[in-house]
Formats: sequence, structure tokens, C-alpha cells
Amino acid sequence: MTAGAASDILPAVADTADQTTDRKRRRVLVLWYSQTGQLRRAAEALTGTMRDAGLQVDFQELIPRRPYPFPWSMRDFLSVFPATVQGRGCDLEPTTLSVEDYDLVVIAYTVWFLSPSLPTQGLFNAPPGEMLAGKPVVTLIACRNMWITAEEKMRRLIAAAGGRHVGTVAVVDDGPAWASFVTTPRWLLTGKSGPFLFFPRAGISDATMEKLAPFGAALASRFDDVTSGRAVPFESLDTMALDPPMVLPDIVIGRLFAPAARALAGARERGGATAAVALGVFGAWLFSSVVVVVVALIVAQLTLRPLTRRVVNRHLDRLGVRRDA
Repeated sequence: MTAGAASDILPAVADTADQTTDRKRRRVLVLWYSQTGQLRRAAEALTGTMRDAGLQVDFQELIPRRPYPFPWSMRDFLSVFPATVQGRGCDLEPTTLSVEDYDLVVIAYTVWFLSPSLPTQGLFNAPPGEMLAGKPVVTLIACRNMWITAEEKMRRLIAAAGGRHVGTVAVVDDGPAWASFVTTPRWLLTGKSGPFLFFPRAGISDATMEKLAPFGAALASRFDDVTSGRAVPFESLDTMALDPPMVLPDIVIGRLFAPAARALAGARERGGATAAVALGVFGAWLFSSVVVVVVALIVAQLTLRPLTRRVVNRHLDRLGVRRDA
């Protein structure tokens, strides 16, 4: 989709009578940005049953004015770290977006450095973010296996924009966590997601995507009550795929990223050799320390279970994530 096609996707409302008709049709707007197409597939899987139930579903891609590369070079990948973690967002191409014409907004996003992607954050730097005021918002996440910190940030952004978060659906890679430390970077840096050696395919399978359909059906069946604030959309449904051993690393590493982002941003401002050396040091720190921290925290959860469980449960309760007792 190009910026020029936005008017075809979000047609102007001709008159008051048409507005009344559109309102009766119950309209859903999906805002999304994806480099691989995986998130778009997830959003289509979620909203397919909504369309089947008679809801009008429109998609609007968030298009950065300065496109991000895919596959990434290592330098480009590391360079977006400070802005992503610090929540700066990026400039988006203008659209004829009219969020106020919709009854429900779905923000479908991927996770960069345990934060919403820069284009997704850019939504809140632009007029569409301001137009979320009073709108019910569902967040849809498709990512590797660590999304808790990103969702906490996203809900703060929605609240600051005046939106009303009503539900979250999260799907994660089918492969084991240990494998994703290799398969996901390989996908990002080479564009190759297929299996190799003893590693499984990166990403989310079609079978997992199909599991999103009941959540769209639940939204459709409760649509009027959800949009009016009388009901929650996913009651009794386990909407958020959770890898329990990875929750604590998600939380802790997310806190470590904040000072690292400040340090790297400061070094880049000085420019020259300082910036180049800092980027190299940061890359080495990132890929070594993350693995060490994850392993250490998994061990800690086995040996200090009561303490670590309290920390984890506090975050999960705040996000409304269902979990085993």
C-alpha cells in the first residue's frame, strides 16, 4: 500500500445520511506496520470473522517518510535502538485518515527492542494519535516471544492520546525460545526465515494464525457492548500467548535498555569515532549480555521462585494476562 492509496481505503463520507448508514454498519479501523508481512497476516486472521459478521474493516498502513530497510544491516539495526527505546517514534507519510469515523481501532504492531516499532510509535506523534481520544482500542501483537514491556509502553501511549484500551491479543513464534535467539536475528539481517541446520523456521505458522479467528468473532458478537464500554471483548478467552520463563527477562532487560539507550544516544551526539566505537561496543554488549541475563534469570526463577513470581505476577496482573496458578 502506498500513501497515495489511502483515500481509496478511507473514503470521505459524502453527507449526513451516508454517515448514519456507515455508523450502523459498525466500522473497524486497523492501523499496522510490518516489514515481513507477518503482522498483516495476523490482522487479516483476526478481522476475517469480523467481516463475516457484517462489520466493515478497513486497513491503513503506517508508512514512514524515511523507509526502514529489510533485511537490515547490523549498523542500521543497532542505530534505531535509542529512538525506539526512548519512544521518539518517526515521521509518517500523511494520509486522509479519519479515525473519528470508526467505532473501534485495532493497533497491530511488532516489537523492536522490547518496544513498539518506531512507525507504530510515530502514530502518536501525528494527528491520528490525537484522534484516538475516546476511542476503544484493541492491540494486536505478533512477535518473537517477549512483548510484556512493549505492551506496557503501548498502553501508556494509548492512554496519553485519550484512547480507551479494551483488549490485547498476542501471538508469538512457534519455535522454542532458545532457537529464536538465532532464527529471528537471521531473519532480520538476511531476510531468510526458513529452517536450517537443526533450527526451525522463524515466525508464526499459519496454524497459529488461524487461532486468531475466535477472537475476531468474540469482538463482533460483543461489538456494541465493547465499544460503549459495557463489556470486555475477550472474556473467558486466553488471548495473550505467554512464554512464562521469558516474562522476567522481558521485564528486567526492558529496564536495562533505558540507560543503554541514553548512553548510546549521547555517544552518537558526539559523533565521529566516539559514535562508531559506542555502536560497536553496544552491539557486543547487546548480543552477549541478553543471552547471559536471560539464562541467569531463568535459573533465578527456579531457585528464587516465590520472589520472582511476585515480580512477574504484578506485571501480568496489570496487563490482565491469564496464567496458571
